[in-house]
Amino acid sequence: MWQRLAVLVGLMLGAVGARADDVLGEVEVAGHRVPVFALATVQGDSADAAVLAAAPVLRALAEHEGFEGGGMVCQDGAGQFGVVLQTARSQINMPITTLCPVGMKPTGESVHSHPARPFVVTNDIDALFSGRGHRAGESVTAEGAFFSPADFAAPGYVVTPERVLYQHGRREVRAVH
Repeated sequence: MWQRLAVLVGLMLGAVGARADDVLGEVEVAGHRVPVFALATVQGDSADAAVLAAAPVLRALAEHEGFEGGGMVCQDGAGQFGVVLQTARSQINMPITTLCPVGMKPTGESVHSHPARPFVVTNDIDALFSGRGHRAGESVTAEGAFFSPADFAAPGYVVTPERVLYQHGRREVRAVH
């Protein structure tokens, strides 16, 4: 339903050393520059473990701020995985960049969250991301507890209020524990 953007534009900092709320860079959306903010960097000994470490951060962002967050799942040569969690402070979209922890490279899979609420009142950033032309202040249905149709464009994870899911196409969806 929502167009999931996969963009890499204007990222200025390496991930390690970035603090929460640091501006990591900007994405261009509909001719406007939108800042991307750091949330945290998490790691694990598998992609699933790194995503499970990211889940509490993304859930807190969705629950307390109402925003989507996410990042690219990355891997180093020694079998460690990591994610630089970030947000554009949008309730309906999360631009996934290829920003990785130092020494890691993107796997091509990402993680993102969906809002904890069944509907959101759009803000100015949401209006820019909207593929349907929503205006700021408009009430729209949130994706919630499953992947949006656009999420199936590439394999990845979604963090919902209740669970973490992984998909590699519509026929391959599993819960992550």
